[in-house]
Amino acid sequence: MPRPALGRSPYLYTWSIMDTQKYNGWTNHATWLVNMHFECLDFSDEIEDGVFDNMDKADILCYVASWIQEMVEEHVEQYDVPYGRGGFVIDLINSTLSDVDWHDIADHYVDDIMEAVLDKGLVAA
Repeated sequence: MPRPALGRSPYLYTWSIMDTQKYNGWTNHATWLVNMHFECLDFSDEIEDGVFDNMDKADILCYVASWIQEMVEEHVEQYDVPYGRGGFVIDLINSTLSDVDWHDIADHYVDDIMEAVLDKGLVAA
């Protein structure tokens, strides 16, 4: 096969940095994918334990986003730990996780949590 002319590549660039376009209604593909595999999360124990007492909507959003991110990252670590080292697949997964909009996922739970807390009469006004 002949070599390409200097300065020209025989390969087309088929990858790009993830942009802010929506994917199936979510911030991006990574966010959609995480939500698809970790949907239907239950926060009823936290509601009963009063974790959301005196939290406003923004506080609940941040708490839930952090909780979901930690849960997903712990799930990924379960695959990395048995091998005792990183590698291509773990690096690829972690790279994709950095694109996830955790607040977008959490936002789908906040209204239900606030409603449940209001029903108990515990949410801060």
